[in-house]
Amino acid sequence: GFGPVALHDKMVSTECEWDDESGSGRCEVEKLGPVLRGRAWFTVEADGDGTGGRDGAVVKWFEDVTVPYVPQFVAPVLNRGGAAGFRMGMKKLARQLAERS
Repeated sequence: GFGPVALHDKMVSTECEWDDESGSGRCEVEKLGPVLRGRAWFTVEADGDGTGGRDGAVVKWFEDVTVPYVPQFVAPVLNRGGAAGFRMGMKKLARQLAERS
């Protein structure tokens, strides 16, 4: 969000798989609203050589969502704004995780 303006994006996990050997997994969630409805899923893949250095991961996020009660002609603007907000949120999360390690 931006200051007091935030999107409450309620989700419930419907499927999760993890493979310890490859260090990869997939999770699917159902978006419960009230603003976004639909589904989203993400994959996590190891990104590093595993030799004790600072290993990381690549996370890819996908969404198939609708915004009820919004006219269709507004959708392109919402898509761009939503993508920008999501990128900002993920960068903030990455910074917070980096501070903890």
